[in-house]
Amino acid sequence: MRGRILLKAFAAERRVAGRVLFGFSPANPPLMPLHPIRTLSLLLLCALAAPLAGQGRPTFTNPSDLPPTRGYSQVVDIPAGSRLIVLSGQVPLDSTGQLVGGADFRAQAVQVFENLRRALKSRGAGFADVVKFTFYILDANKNLGTLREVRDRYINAAAPPASTLVQVSGLFRPDVLLEVEVMAVVPR
Repeated sequence: MRGRILLKAFAAERRVAGRVLFGFSPANPPLMPLHPIRTLSLLLLCALAAPLAGQGRPTFTNPSDLPPTRGYSQVVDIPAGSRLIVLSGQVPLDSTGQLVGGADFRAQAVQVFENLRRALKSRGAGFADVVKFTFYILDANKNLGTLREVRDRYINAAAPPASTLVQVSGLFRPDVLLEVEVMAVVPR
């Protein structure tokens, strides 16, 4: 009898852990059952992190012993208990799938940042919550200045997110000049 009661209590804890940690519910079940050992580990991790939850916003820094930066931060420190939002790479397509801007890099960049804005908004976030950009660009020598100019209209240039820029030989379509991935963090 005692074993059954413990199993029922453990099963209830697993359901609560699933809801709290991952947003699982009867309407949104996990793809696979939560493993008991992993569930205990996650509960322990949450219990240890709980006192730190809500400790503020991410901090953006550039340590003095690293190279100077222009428009990005070398280090972003994310407080425990925050919610991570990861956006897939956004390209200059409108909501109907049509390319915006043709061969105009500036117009494409604006469309990409507007798509990012809408994606962030869908999760209750904004550009102030962005902690990391990854840029994929065809011709960095030609377009980097324009990209920075457009980006700076959307971000806090005084505390910019961490950033990586990769020059690529091509993207998924030959008329797409830019793709941008974003990671954002919001308090729980």
